[in-house]
Amino acid sequence: MRMAVTIEIVKIVDALETFEGWQAFLNVETGEVEEVSNEMLSMAEETDGDEEPELSDDDQDEFDLATKIVSNPENFLSLPDEDDIHEWSIMEKFAESVKSGRIREELLRALHARGAYRRFKDAVARHDIQSDWYEFRDEALKQIAIGWCEANKLTWK
Repeated sequence: MRMAVTIEIVKIVDALETFEGWQAFLNVETGEVEEVSNEMLSMAEETDGDEEPELSDDDQDEFDLATKIVSNPENFLSLPDEDDIHEWSIMEKFAESVKSGRIREELLRALHARGAYRRFKDAVARHDIQSDWYEFRDEALKQIAIGWCEANKLTWK
């Protein structure tokens, strides 16, 4: 049975920025967000209680966490990943929200060109609207995190 913990939404938002090759999980017993590499998760799944690989102390800690996640999946909820977040869509909504028609069009063109992410971020920097972009993105990630908490019947603050 799940304990009633209150999740700090900012921890989930921070975890939504997990790098490629990593996954983030919510420990439903503690309310803590845990991040682990796909490599360690695969290794934990492959060993399945058999002989453990020889690892450095840091890697051993991550492997132990991965093993805990693999062996107790009911205690860990997978947080939304890049496929759930759709950063391109967030960038498009930001571009559409920009008041200056010239800048808005440049951002939208950047999103439809090769290297869209880099072109978009370069245009944001060129027009010195990084703080606006990061504020918009953070709010979008917060809404994703809130929706995820509600879908999983979790209390958040």
